[in-house]
Amino acid sequence: MFRIRVLPALSMLLLCFGLIGQPQAQVFPRGNGISLTGIKNFDAYVDVSHWVEMTQDRTQFRVNAQAVFEGKLAEAGVLLRPAVREYLICKVQATGAGRTVAYTVTLQFWEIDSIDLNRLLWERGGIATIPQDEFNEERVASECAQFFVEEWRTHNPA
Repeated sequence: MFRIRVLPALSMLLLCFGLIGQPQAQVFPRGNGISLTGIKNFDAYVDVSHWVEMTQDRTQFRVNAQAVFEGKLAEAGVLLRPAVREYLICKVQATGAGRTVAYTVTLQFWEIDSIDLNRLLWERGGIATIPQDEFNEERVASECAQFFVEEWRTHNPA
């Protein structure tokens, strides 16, 4: 009898003090786009971390994608500033298989601290397969920029 009365009371106490999560609580990264609120300046970088059986030169692809990525962010009103703490990383992985490319694009928002831990605050990405002749810097950089701009504008309306 004692257990039956104590368990509901204990559960309520733990819930009130935040020791038991609520089902509708925000879970990273979904809902964490709020971390973009009020931030106008970002540093940005394209990282080509996996490049297998691709016809394009990896370094040149990265450099070209970087230029497109920065341009798309600037068009959206994002101010790019080197060495700020708010960092956008567009991660690209691609594998060629004959005339097809399987690739992933992931955009990550990091808070970089030179003397402490770096924190991943938000990310969004996708995976696709397309004909190799359609895989290019414009496509990849535009996807990354679109991921970011959609979320950023949600939390920073004009």
